[in-house]
Amino acid sequence: MLIVGEHLNQKLNVPLEKIGVIAGPSHAEEIAMERLSYLTIACDENKLARAMAAMLKTQYIRTTISNDIMGTEYASMLKNIYAIASGIAKALGYGDNFQSVLMSNAIREMKRFIKDVYKMKRNINNSAYLGDLLVTGYSVFSRNRSFGSMIGKGYSVKAAQMEMRMVAESYYATQSAKMINQKYSTRVPIIDAVFNILYLGKTRRKSLKNSSKNWINSPIGIGRENEHRFQKTNEYLQFGTTTWQFFQYPSQKHNQSIFHDRYYSFLRHWDRPCHIP
Repeated sequence: MLIVGEHLNQKLNVPLEKIGVIAGPSHAEEIAMERLSYLTIACDENKLARAMAAMLKTQYIRTTISNDIMGTEYASMLKNIYAIASGIAKALGYGDNFQSVLMSNAIREMKRFIKDVYKMKRNINNSAYLGDLLVTGYSVFSRNRSFGSMIGKGYSVKAAQMEMRMVAESYYATQSAKMINQKYSTRVPIIDAVFNILYLGKTRRKSLKNSSKNWINSPIGIGRENEHRFQKTNEYLQFGTTTWQFFQYPSQKHNQSIFHDRYYSFLRHWDRPCHIP
């Protein structure tokens, strides 16, 4: 299973420096309305990237360049899957609080996936990754979010596809991402949840709830490489909670004892600062 850039390079022997990717974040509808929009032009050859960016630039289109051909293309695929999850959540009645956590975990998941598939130095917070994810996950113009919303309302996949005037490529992208990940075994609970709903007929609400347990409720939920950060953050939160309880009820010996133990535990780690992202 290959994305377009990989197919051109590996199957048709097109050199990477001759391949270019036009990435978002942008909706065609807003460009047609001449609303200020941004495009990312990815190419291995910097000169070609700048030439293409210059040709696409207008009064209402701003352009930037990147050398991450594969990363931007994978991001363009993955964000459509996360938009399905966003649409399902919206239809099920989940609010903005849940959506914000969904999106923050989606960008972490995207980072893990792309890093495992095509490792290179990139800033996942750039507009071609995070920006494209947000506009696809939140916008009323997002056909993939609309597709997810229909699924969340109880439409079958076939019925949702027939209802839409445009192709929701996210349905096919979900299966492709699942197949690609068989080689890497990256932890992708959101993609797994969407796949389970679309292809295995699993319950929508239960699938999202089970997926969300892996987002924030365990050290693994924020990535194994950040487990020490989670542990330290947890210590800060426990210490803060205990401090609040102590000053609320200073006479209770139980609170005094816990405050004493956690205070000195906190101090023992003070010489090892940890910057939480």
